[in-house]
Amino acid sequence: GGALLLRLQPEVLLKVLAWFVCAYAVFSLIGPRAKSRLSQAWAIPFGAVGGMFGAMFGSGGFVFAIYLTSRLERVEAMRVTQATLIGFSTL
Repeated sequence: GGALLLRLQPEVLLKVLAWFVCAYAVFSLIGPRAKSRLSQAWAIPFGAVGGMFGAMFGSGGFVFAIYLTSRLERVEAMRVTQATLIGFSTL
């Protein structure tokens, strides 16, 4: 993420972020609902993409939120975990 931030033009980064947000918005509105929870193995790819977005855009929290809502059943657990992730990222 840091290397891409240094190499790519700001306009390209803005377009990447905009396409990601638009694609996720469309998917969440019309996409199929998951019948089962994600496995723990998905933590690695979501963590890598979230870290890359964190380095490029200053926050990968939305990627982590996508994973957590697909992994955790209780909303309270998702909120506490997301707050902890943002706290450690800020620290």
